[in-house]
Amino acid sequence: MPPGATFGAADKYAEKPSVWPKVLAVAFVVWFIWAFLNDSQGRLYRWTDGAYGNPSAEIQKQIDQKKTEDRLKKSADDKSAGDATKAAAAAASAVTNAPTV
Repeated sequence: MPPGATFGAADKYAEKPSVWPKVLAVAFVVWFIWAFLNDSQGRLYRWTDGAYGNPSAEIQKQIDQKKTEDRLKKSADDKSAGDATKAAAAAASAVTNAPTV
């Protein structure tokens, strides 16, 4: 080498390392965290107030009971509304069928 020249160990024309191992490692870490939080205990579901994740078995039972109660209440309301409609129709027909003097 000539005097004053330096030798650099970096070869700018060398083949660059692949980025895929790093991408896969990051994807695995994200998946692992998701799997840990979204387990049968429902951590992610609780922390996000039900926006994400699966509820625990206890919470799922409460949700199912609430849905059943809502369905029963709605069917009872529909039945009472139907009875009121029938009564109103009967009253209206009685008025229209009344003899005129």
